[in-house]
Amino acid sequence: MQRVRNLFVGCLIVASLCVFPARAEVLEEIVARVEGDIITLSEYRQEEAALTQELYSRFTGEELDKVIAAERKALLLRMIDNKILLRRAERMFDLDQVGSSYLDSFRKQQGLETDEALENALSQQGLTVEDLKRFLVARYAPEEILRIEVRSRVSISDQEMETFYAENPAMFEVPAEVTFREIVLLAEGSEKEQRRTEMEDLRAKATAEGADFEALAREHSEAGTAEDGGKLGPMKQDELSEALSAVVFHDAVGSVSSILEMPYGFHMVKIEERAEARMRSLDEVREALRSQMENQKYGELLREFLTKARDEADWSVAKKYEGWLPG
Repeated sequence: MQRVRNLFVGCLIVASLCVFPARAEVLEEIVARVEGDIITLSEYRQEEAALTQELYSRFTGEELDKVIAAERKALLLRMIDNKILLRRAERMFDLDQVGSSYLDSFRKQQGLETDEALENALSQQGLTVEDLKRFLVARYAPEEILRIEVRSRVSISDQEMETFYAENPAMFEVPAEVTFREIVLLAEGSEKEQRRTEMEDLRAKATAEGADFEALAREHSEAGTAEDGGKLGPMKQDELSEALSAVVFHDAVGSVSSILEMPYGFHMVKIEERAEARMRSLDEVREALRSQMENQKYGELLREFLTKARDEADWSVAKKYEGWLPG
């Protein structure tokens, strides 16, 4: 049943459940020992494969390569952290009861009405309810620990936000933007004078009473914007050449510029609208800023908590795999 195989967006439950391989009389190579438990090489490879598959669904090209490299470097330590957190969860909760609750929620999310329906669906994939239960506990119990130990401590006061806002004005600047129409005549070498004359004639038409700059651009402009009546924008200052920027961000809105001689020919613009640079008010950014500050604080508290949890836990990595830990 396909719907049962989809536990997370982009992840297959069958692949995820491989974290809990069936018992077999096969000696596994041990990568790490954590609080009386182990991480085997095959377990690590299964996690690595699932991670790579998930990243391939979200990134491409050079960005994909960079993200995969970074995530692989962090994978073993993340698996160690997960087992440390799971041991803390065992000390805090009745994991059998918690697992049953997770199972019930999962069954309902999958639209299965009874436990028997869930069991039958899992059996079609060669899985048992206990397989799923162990997976759900391993996946969600550590998150519950982090919610209690870390997330519950995250709080940003209005005073903290006001201070951050006042001390970081550049973060809340909205740059000026302009929308304009352009007419471009391409020219080089000896043809420049003739093309200048043509542009002068066009400017005379563009500045005449009742002139339609958009129509003139569609008919005469040799830029790619001609089919849209020469329209460009909204554009920020750093998105334009210095020569164009000096005109469109300083001349009056509604005015037709003088003829600009460029390396590629001649340029003329009409400024349609302009929004001046401004600062977003605190009320405008309050919700997003609170979320940003909470995420930052959560990251700081999480690093502190995990560092302390590792220091307090009994764990080790086999010497040949120590290079898999972050430097």
